[in-house]
Amino acid sequence: MKIHPTARKFPLILYSAIALVFAACALVPYAFSDDYGQMLYISRHWTDWTINQLARDGRLITSFLVCKSFGLVGCLDNLRWLRLIAFSGILLTGTYLFKVFLRQGLTQLESLVLCVITCIAPGVGEYIGWAVAWPYTFLMFFIAWASERFCACVESRADRSGIALQIALGCLAIQVSMLIYQPIAGFFLIIPLARATRGKIRALAMACVVLLISYALYSTAIFHWLHNLDSHWCASLRAVPTDSPIHHISVLFGDFFIFLNAGWFRIVLPREYWFPIGLTFSVIALSGVYCIALVCRTTPARKLAVGAIILAAFALSAPQVFILDDIWSFRAIYPMYAFSAILAWTAVMELAGNRLRRTIAIVTAASTVALGAWAVNIGIVYSYAREYAITCRMLEEFKASGATKAYVILPRAGADPSQPAPTQCLSCYSVVSLALMRDYQLLAIMNDRWNCVDKSIFTYIDDSKKSTIPQGAVAIDLWGAISGQNADPNAK
Repeated sequence: MKIHPTARKFPLILYSAIALVFAACALVPYAFSDDYGQMLYISRHWTDWTINQLARDGRLITSFLVCKSFGLVGCLDNLRWLRLIAFSGILLTGTYLFKVFLRQGLTQLESLVLCVITCIAPGVGEYIGWAVAWPYTFLMFFIAWASERFCACVESRADRSGIALQIALGCLAIQVSMLIYQPIAGFFLIIPLARATRGKIRALAMACVVLLISYALYSTAIFHWLHNLDSHWCASLRAVPTDSPIHHISVLFGDFFIFLNAGWFRIVLPREYWFPIGLTFSVIALSGVYCIALVCRTTPARKLAVGAIILAAFALSAPQVFILDDIWSFRAIYPMYAFSAILAWTAVMELAGNRLRRTIAIVTAASTVALGAWAVNIGIVYSYAREYAITCRMLEEFKASGATKAYVILPRAGADPSQPAPTQCLSCYSVVSLALMRDYQLLAIMNDRWNCVDKSIFTYIDDSKKSTIPQGAVAIDLWGAISGQNADPNAK
C-alpha cells in the first residue's frame, strides 16, 4: 500500500508526542521502586535470574533480561540507558500500530489518534519510567505483531487447518507473554478491536478463544510445570484471589471501572473530579459497544451477539481484575484501559458527525499528550529524580561531616505540611521525598556511592518522637537537611 508523501508528517507527529511524554525518562538519572532492590541484589550477587523475585512471580524471561542488563549498566545512574531502550520499544510499537491501522482502512488522523491513546497511557508510563520494566514495550510490539498475523489469517477465511495453526501460534505467543509480563497478554485484543470498529468482528471473536485457551493452559499446566522444574520458579502470585466475590463485584462497579476510565485525570486532578470524569468515560465506552454493533449491520440477534463478544473481550483483556484483590495498578490493567479508550473513541467519533470529527480527533490527541506529559514528567521523572538527588546529596554531606550514625526524622502521617509537600496519588505517580527512601532504596544508593551496605547507620524516627533524639545527635529532616554534624550521634 502506497502512502502519500504528506502522510509522513503523521508518524513524525506521533514520534514527537511520544518523545514529549517519555523522553525525559531516558535522559534524567533516577531510580524507581523495585529498581533499587534489583540493583542492590544483582550488584552484590545476592541473587541471580533463577531465584530473582521476578522468576518467583513466573516472569522467567524478564528475570533473565533484568539480571543481565542491570549487571551490565552497573549503577543506578545508568538505569536511564535501560529506560532509553524501553523508549525505543514504544516508538517501534507506535510505528507498527500506525501502519496496521492504516491498512485496516482508518484515515491517517484516526490512526494517529488511536496510536496516541494506545501508546500514551498510564500503564505505558510505568513501563518506560521503570527500568525493571524495560522489556515490556518490546513485548507489546511482539504481541501486536502476533495479533495482526492472526487477524489476517482469520479474516482471509483460511481452511480449518490454517485457522487451527494460527490459534496454536497465538497461544504460543501468549505463553511467551506470560513468561515476560502476564498482563500484556490482553494486548492481543487491541488490533482485533480496531478491526471490529470497521465492522469486522470475526477476528475479535477468535482472539477471545485464543486467550481463553491460553489462560487455561497457563493456569492449569504451564505455571505448575515450571514450578516443578525449579521450586524458585512460579513460587508466588502478585495477588491473592478475592475471598468475597460479591463484595469484589460491588467494588468493580462502584469504583474500579471509574478508576480505570478516569485514566490520566485520576493522576493530575483533585479527587473530587475523579468520579464524574470516570463515570462519563465509562458511559461513553459502553456506548462504543453499541456503536460497533450498529456498524456490523446485522440482525438484532447478531447485534446482541456482537455486543456480547466485545464485552467478553473487555473482560479477557485483564481477567485478573475479576478474581484478584490487588487490581489498583495501571501497569497491570493497561490492556483493559486501552480497550476501553478505543471503545470511548469509537463512540465519540460515531456520535459527533462528520463536521466535528477532525476537531475532536485533534483535541483528543492533544489532551492525551498534555495529560501524559504532565503526569510522567512531574509524577515520575521530577519526583523520583528529586528524591534520588536529595538522598545522594545527603549521603555526601553526611560522609563529609565525619559522623557515623544519624536519625532520619519521618513526617506525621507520611506527609510534611511544609512546602513542597508530597501529594498522595494512586499508583507510582506522586511527588515523593526522603521519607520514602528507607530500607533497600537507601541501601542501594549507599552501595552505589560508598560501596558498602550498613543498615545500622540510619535510624528512622517519627516526627512526634523527635524530642527523644539524644542532644547533639545528627538528625536529618524530610528534605535531607543535616543538623548536629559536629556532635557525636551516640551521645547521651
